[in-house]
Amino acid sequence: MTGGAPVRAAVLRTQGQPLTIEELLLAPPGPGEVEVRIAACGICHSDISYLTGAWQTRVPAVVGHEGAGFVATVGDGVSGVLPGQRVLVTLVRACGSCFFCEREQPALCETIFPLDKASPSCTDSVPARSPSGLSCTKSQVVPIPDDLPFDCASLLACGVGAVANTAGVGPGASVVVIGAGGVGLNSIQAAALARAEPVIAVDLDESRLARGYAG
Repeated sequence: MTGGAPVRAAVLRTQGQPLTIEELLLAPPGPGEVEVRIAACGICHSDISYLTGAWQTRVPAVVGHEGAGFVATVGDGVSGVLPGQRVLVTLVRACGSCFFCEREQPALCETIFPLDKASPSCTDSVPARSPSGLSCTKSQVVPIPDDLPFDCASLLACGVGAVANTAGVGPGASVVVIGAGGVGLNSIQAAALARAEPVIAVDLDESRLARGYAG
């Protein structure tokens, strides 16, 4: 990558070792892409698995996939979001026109995007990859209300969409959520918002069940 704007990021250099705060170079967004300045990022157990080495990934890497922030700039062909807009970012990268997208199954999209082939950020001229594929296309940003705090918004990227969109839960539906961790709690809340009843949480950890009940 040539050129690029300097940004700060927590970089994983060696699995099993602490992250380092570094300045990276970030390429401008290409067609259909969005640059988001992250204001808050959750820590999913998937990220911890990359940090500890339980899951393998190429390094250097920028770990994290539960984010929220401001749109910094957009690439050609992007509509619906503007610079300065508050958004959360999601894992699902979808083209909107393939076999699965046409059938409203964007999580199964098989399109290969430029961001799948090359990272937009680098450190010391070496690509700094995102193990979770969070570099943003237009399909990965969702506008959020001005009164929703970024730290809360960042946690909504996992769980809510699975209930509201993938499962299509509606009023009166019966829902069982297996696992009451971070994503599970989001799913429980999403089911409650959809007016599902009953909503049943299943977990071996009593403290997690207590948090789910309190929510």
